[in-house]
Amino acid sequence: MKFRKDGLLEKVLGFFVYGWKNYFGDKPFSHMKRMLIALSACLLAMPVLAQKKDPLVNDSRGVFTVKDAKFFQEDKLKPEGKRTLQLARQEYAGVRNPKFTIVANRVLNWGPDGALGLAGTPTVDPRKALEEMARTRRRLLEMKEKLQPQMPDIFRLLADPEMKAKLSGIGCSWNTNILTSMKDQGGCGSCWAFAANAAFEHSYRRIYNSASRPDLSEQHLLDCAKFCDGSKDAGDCPNGGFSDACFDYMVCNGVAKETDKPYLGYERACTTARASYGAYGWLKILQANGDWPTIDQVKANILAYGAVVTYVRVNNAFKAYGGGVFNGSPSDFDLKLNHAVTIVGWCDDQNAWIIKNSWGDDWGPYGGYAYVDYGNSNIGRHIFVVLPKQSL
Repeated sequence: MKFRKDGLLEKVLGFFVYGWKNYFGDKPFSHMKRMLIALSACLLAMPVLAQKKDPLVNDSRGVFTVKDAKFFQEDKLKPEGKRTLQLARQEYAGVRNPKFTIVANRVLNWGPDGALGLAGTPTVDPRKALEEMARTRRRLLEMKEKLQPQMPDIFRLLADPEMKAKLSGIGCSWNTNILTSMKDQGGCGSCWAFAANAAFEHSYRRIYNSASRPDLSEQHLLDCAKFCDGSKDAGDCPNGGFSDACFDYMVCNGVAKETDKPYLGYERACTTARASYGAYGWLKILQANGDWPTIDQVKANILAYGAVVTYVRVNNAFKAYGGGVFNGSPSDFDLKLNHAVTIVGWCDDQNAWIIKNSWGDDWGPYGGYAYVDYGNSNIGRHIFVVLPKQSL
């Protein structure tokens, strides 16, 4: 093995080979042996440490600036925020081996029930979901000649739901080239609209390799969105809603640009808005037997579509997220879901999904993004994707 003359390893070995007497005189060799053993352990650990990746920090150039852990001071909290922070600290104290930190932030001022917005845990009929997946596959195959040049990964998913060959060897993946602007739902329970639009925006850029950054109107969805058959409204501020209803609305009616219908943070009566974007369809991702998707299946859909919507269970410690991998709420699928976010990547080295939230770029130190442990917050079970049209 060769070492550069200025290499760290050569310097360390040189210290022991040539410099022992200069530093320690004639101390017993047993002392040297103990130090060599300790050094060997450190050197063996170096490759492991080198493999540890932190894409939210290392690959964030041009996306956001990582903030200091004390970017929001506790004295800025309102009384409601201080109470919520205390609840977060109590939850944090009960976490075994926490891999994250908590800090004060303005989201806490909205209280324990604020900043959320899912209208409960959706009921799933696997048979109907699989039938819809089959119908969507048939529609895609009918459009294959037109769409496949732009969507090769979508069609790979038809044959291999987990795209195993392409996933092989990928430890961390998130595509900073397709990230769109971070948004803030405010005190309105409209996360479902923000997650739906974020998934569409990322999928549009991923599938069509677009340099443009589509910016869809959450207000349009908040005011107007409902299922195509009119059976159910997508949601509102006080009671929350569902992202899949937004996708259905995009298929039947399209959605306006943010500039044409800016976000207000409260619902209004639905008024005419010129739709600029639409969708071919949307899917709830399940295994072929109707079971919940595997981790590799979710990864494959992120690779193909750029992002997916997931429904999660958020607690107060999550609201006070200050960095690291959130593992403060082990998944318990008997608990009601209360929030919608977008998964934009993953990192196996961290055992975590990379999510995009809708609480502004000052939530957490990573500009509104976060790591969530694979086995926490009920993440990765309810997964939705949308297939955007390039133009209406």
